[in-house]
Amino acid sequence: MPLHHQEKNHPDMPARKTEKTRRPQGRPSTSGAVGREAILAATRETLKTVPPGEITFQQVALLAGIDKRLIRYYFGQMPDLLKVVAIQITEELRNRFIASSVHDGSVRDRLRLRISIFWDFFGSNPHYHRLVVDYLFNTVGPERDAALDRFRHSIGELQTLLSGEHASGQAYPLDARFIHVSIAAICEFMFSAKPIFTALFGNEVDTPAFKERFCDFVTDLVMGSVKIGVAASGKTPDKLSATARTTRKR
Repeated sequence: MPLHHQEKNHPDMPARKTEKTRRPQGRPSTSGAVGREAILAATRETLKTVPPGEITFQQVALLAGIDKRLIRYYFGQMPDLLKVVAIQITEELRNRFIASSVHDGSVRDRLRLRISIFWDFFGSNPHYHRLVVDYLFNTVGPERDAALDRFRHSIGELQTLLSGEHASGQAYPLDARFIHVSIAAICEFMFSAKPIFTALFGNEVDTPAFKERFCDFVTDLVMGSVKIGVAASGKTPDKLSATARTTRKR
């Protein structure tokens, strides 16, 4: 019998590793291996209750049901993972605003829709601002620039809406950058400081009716501000439209 055949069938001879059974270099062995998207989903779910500065690989790995070494294999360090998550969520927010821009209606109705988008967004991502500031805007590179461009496009759409060029014909002089970040801050505070709202309003804060009241209030707040701005400016609608167009070109 040939020697190589004896080696293949000898009971004490360890089995040779074939190319098929060898593990790719660098990737940890785990029976519950998942891809990048599942890791990102687990990270986002963890961020609903854990601030980004406190999240750990272990928490994400437990939720995803994987070996935490697999997270390092895909993303490196935690800041790298959180940066990817920040980019992903920022893109989603921008896409929601893009979808909302095709809706018809009055200035008030369309503004209220944007506020509702912020409400839903921060309800799902209560630590978004801390995440995007610490792990995206405090970095340097094309990802940060792209995120800023998304914000600027959303603000530009808001400026156009408030200038009334495609709605009522009335123009508003307020800077849309202030309005955009103010709406975001109010909606975020609803979720980051929810115990305060619960203490003031009780269990009503968890009802759809409370969301409607909240969005109506913020809408009226903004609309009242822009009307006061129009009255205080002493400018005609034509001059205000010109001012809005000049602001957007800068």
